[in-house]
Amino acid sequence: MGVRFRKSVKLAPGIRMNFGGSGISWTLGPRGASVSVRTRPFAVAQPPVRMSVNINVEDTGELVFTDAAGALISQRLIDGVRKQHGPAIRALIKCACDKVNREVEALGEIHLESPSPLARAAYQPVPFTLPQPSEPLSPRKDFWDRVFKWRWQAKEVQFMMAHAKFAVALADWHAQREAHLAAGEARRKFIEVDILESEPAMERHLEAALQKVQWPRETHVSFDVSPDGSSVALDVDLPEIEDMPARTASVPARGYRLSIKETGPAQKQKLYWPTCTVWDFA
Repeated sequence: MGVRFRKSVKLAPGIRMNFGGSGISWTLGPRGASVSVRTRPFAVAQPPVRMSVNINVEDTGELVFTDAAGALISQRLIDGVRKQHGPAIRALIKCACDKVNREVEALGEIHLESPSPLARAAYQPVPFTLPQPSEPLSPRKDFWDRVFKWRWQAKEVQFMMAHAKFAVALADWHAQREAHLAAGEARRKFIEVDILESEPAMERHLEAALQKVQWPRETHVSFDVSPDGSSVALDVDLPEIEDMPARTASVPARGYRLSIKETGPAQKQKLYWPTCTVWDFA
């Protein structure tokens, strides 16, 4: 048999407060003619729980919601995330859609990123933007410095230390400036003289230009500059038809997912020939 706890506190004639395990009750009126009013236990407000949720768009187009540890979260939490951050989730789906479709578009636009054979390289000087260190100001002797010589001596020592630090910083600044100017002059000579006369310089310049191109697929490119520098033989390893993108994507009007559509053989072939033509003339 359980033990029931009950305690009564008399507040005023005819009024008692009763404490029980199920809450608090008030007794109004004298004994034998009283009315009891019971209240529920006080509810303590719990602070909001914050958690980090990661959202990943799978290759199938489905969204996966995980916590910071990588564990899947409950459907109740997923519904809450969708309700609170719906626009951000849709923006994520749109970004994933653009990324998938961009792979298809990039294959047919490689020529837009290729350097023009008619454009002549021009040297663009880069300014030296590191600010020059400021020299510390000499201290001024005030009334108390004349009264207390140790005070003025401390100021002089502090100034000498600051000036020595400034001298080191200034020397380093001059060294960096000279190195920057020397690198700029070497770059100017490379652009305006070397690539017009030196075969190794031509190869270095062409290699750097080809590396700046945003290749949509891993591509092997080889080239050979003629000894007199008048022509270049370029060999590009064209992709196979199997390397063509196998899917396209779209964002449904409703729902939180990415719609993936597989690319058929006919669509791959239709994309393959223009791509090879573009690469051939890039």
